[in-house]
Amino acid sequence: MSAIDNSFSMTHDTQFVYRLLLELTARPGEVGSIRQAADKIGLLPGAGDVALAVAYTLLDSEVGCFADVERLPELAGVIRLRTLSRSAGASAADYLFADGTQAPGEWAGSVRRGTLGEPEMGATVLLLVDALEAESRSSAGEQPEGNAVRLMMTGPGIEEEHRLLVGGLDPRWLACREGWNEEYPTGVDLILYTPGGEVAAIPRSTQLKGA
Repeated sequence: MSAIDNSFSMTHDTQFVYRLLLELTARPGEVGSIRQAADKIGLLPGAGDVALAVAYTLLDSEVGCFADVERLPELAGVIRLRTLSRSAGASAADYLFADGTQAPGEWAGSVRRGTLGEPEMGATVLLLVDALEAESRSSAGEQPEGNAVRLMMTGPGIEEEHRLLVGGLDPRWLACREGWNEEYPTGVDLILYTPGGEVAAIPRSTQLKGA
């Protein structure tokens, strides 16, 4: 079947989302949009459909998924039904969906980080936030507005330093990420997404600090 929900294509739309996620992973902190694909789903309008567009792209029956998104109580069930992925605890899940505007749950301490022999077995955590915006050099010295957090990034794929403004991110996630990635190359990759379809990737290889 070429479409799961409404006009969302499991061939063309998932290819689009996958290519964009690859590009964003190669350019940490850059912001892209999957809204065009997500809006075709129509099951959980807004943030839910954005999460589902990513889930349809990355999940299948071979992977385990964990969801703890307070704003999207239906998400875990819909993901299991539509992707046939396995429901897993946080320590066994390949992909974890969480609410980045809320403090990390106790489960965050058990997220899989891979091993030195198999670092690729580390999990990917997808955090729902309110807003994402790549910061221009002209505004880099200004105080972020509202509840935005400025993330300053260096590392592979970043020429010098990249700055990303993240609205609504609970800063305790930054401490959590630091713990996950303290023994590189083991660690956890992050994907941030918004209800409007903006997406940014922060792989484990990126050095990150908040300001």
